[in-house]
Amino acid sequence: LTALPLGYLAVAGPDALVVLFGDKWSALDQALRLLALHGWLRATETASTTVLLAIGQARTTLNVQVVQFVLAACLLVPLVSWDGPLGAALAIVLAVTAGTTYSLSQSTRRTGASRPALLARLLETAFAGALGGELGRLALRHTGGYGGLLLSLVVAVLTWAACLAVLRQSTVRLALQVFGRSAHA
Repeated sequence: LTALPLGYLAVAGPDALVVLFGDKWSALDQALRLLALHGWLRATETASTTVLLAIGQARTTLNVQVVQFVLAACLLVPLVSWDGPLGAALAIVLAVTAGTTYSLSQSTRRTGASRPALLARLLETAFAGALGGELGRLALRHTGGYGGLLLSLVVAVLTWAACLAVLRQSTVRLALQVFGRSAHA
């Protein structure tokens, strides 16, 4: 589910900020995109960390966090010197990318899960989120204003849902089960 809002932020976020706050925040457009990618990676890593903890591999998760911290600390000063806020965002995203990649490789190796199947699932959700963001951005640019912002969010959600319905039937069944349980609770 995180792919939708983060895909929207990565693609349409800068246009949405212009509607909400004017052009004064446009210097942060690329940093916003990188931080949306960071959010998606972090959510992915959290799922992997949960698996590792469940199978008694807490040490692995600690090692991932330490490596991420050290890598971010090493990259932060040179990348901030290179490009300010964008450099800071890039340092964090690179550290989280390394940690997420390692965490996912460890959780799939230790559980016997299929890496290609996991990668396919991640790419499906990323594609659906990015396409939802792109069509939302187009709707926002076409209509403009607060009404256009609302329309762009609706377009993004509908696009994301349609993509997942087409790409992964089991994802749709799981979502219906989860929402069905929460409606009865």
